[in-house]
Amino acid sequence: MSNQTPEVTPELFFHTVTAYQRTGALKGAIELDIFTAISEGNQTVSSLAQRCSASERGLINSWHFTNIYSQSFTFTPWPYHTRP
Repeated sequence: MSNQTPEVTPELFFHTVTAYQRTGALKGAIELDIFTAISEGNQTVSSLAQRCSASERGLINSWHFTNIYSQSFTFTPWPYHTRP
C-alpha cells in the first residue's frame, strides 16, 4: 500500500462554484427549445439563433452542452452511455 496522497487541484471547487451557471444554461436551452432545434438540423449558430429567437452571441457564450466547431453546433458525446 502506498502512503502517497492524491494530487490536490482546484477543479472540484471551480466546478462547484460555477454549477449555477451550467444550471442556468441548461434551463435557458430547454426554454428556448434548443435541443429540438438541433435535432431538426439547425446546426449553424445563425440558423439556431433564428429558429430559437435568440442572439448568436448569447448562444455561443452560454452554451456548454454542445461542441462548437466552425460556428456549428452538435451534441456533445456522452461518455458514460453507449447506445445498443
